[in-house]
Amino acid sequence: MKNIDYILESDEALKPSERLILLLLEKHYVLYTNDLLALSNLSYKTLNDALVNLVAKQYIRKDRGEGRNQNRYSLAS
Repeated sequence: MKNIDYILESDEALKPSERLILLLLEKHYVLYTNDLLALSNLSYKTLNDALVNLVAKQYIRKDRGEGRNQNRYSLAS
């Protein structure tokens, strides 16, 4: 499996909604074409609201000297 964080952080050209779709594809391996089309047609807010229980948006904090100050998406526990 590819490194999800690398995919999400390395391609700054991706919109946040596209990053969330990539996260789902990486996590679940298969996302049916119809589901992907439905997700791609949603606005970012709608998509984010629909995935709020699955995906948590976290910030890596620089004040503790850990990580980079970038957005990071990870699966909610």
